[in-house]
Amino acid sequence: MNEMRAISLWQPWASLCFTAFPGEEFPIKRHETRGWPLPQSMVGQRVIIHAAKNRKGLGRGMDAALHDLCMDAFGCGYNYSLPFGAAIGTARLVLSLRMEECQPTNDSDEIAGDWSDGRFAWRLSEARAFKEPLAMIGRQGFWKPTEDISAALHTQRPALGEQHYHVCEACFRIRCHGTKHIESHICETCGAGPFTDGWLSYRLAHEAMVEMKSQAALASATVAVSQDDARKGLDT
Repeated sequence: MNEMRAISLWQPWASLCFTAFPGEEFPIKRHETRGWPLPQSMVGQRVIIHAAKNRKGLGRGMDAALHDLCMDAFGCGYNYSLPFGAAIGTARLVLSLRMEECQPTNDSDEIAGDWSDGRFAWRLSEARAFKEPLAMIGRQGFWKPTEDISAALHTQRPALGEQHYHVCEACFRIRCHGTKHIESHICETCGAGPFTDGWLSYRLAHEAMVEMKSQAALASATVAVSQDDARKGLDT
């Protein structure tokens, strides 16, 4: 049974929690700004970030600075390509501060929030995106999903700065990486790559490696059968 709570954010703010520009230490949106303080019971808790289904005002109807930010982060047509009505990852709620006590991390973080006086900034940490969005209906406040999210949690990508593992698609070696930036990696054994997907644990990487080997063996066997059939056709 899932005990993790979820919270719904409109797009593009939901996806901005998991997107970083190259070389940046933090995601674009490091704070979720709200008109109410984070409940004490939720401080330090990991929550599911749900992208609401509402598309109201998205795209050119947004503030110009936010629209430009999204164009840089997601590219043209982001108002159609972003996921809606789905859980897209998890993040930890570290603390809640009044605006008078908090400053945005950078210009992008400021653009991605409403920093008006009297509001509150909830700091997010360890944002891990799901490999694929999980469709579900959102609600207001904090809520408990009825859907089984165990498979989605199993495929979470590592957050910025977390140690993670890559599998070389050429030689199937597993490599450990610890980096503060979203970047690709070249295999130190065979020089193949670059690879951008990573796994949070060695166990997940090993599972991926076994699956990749199985797919490669199946593909090789299929090619061998096709070549054998072709030779038989020439003999007849």
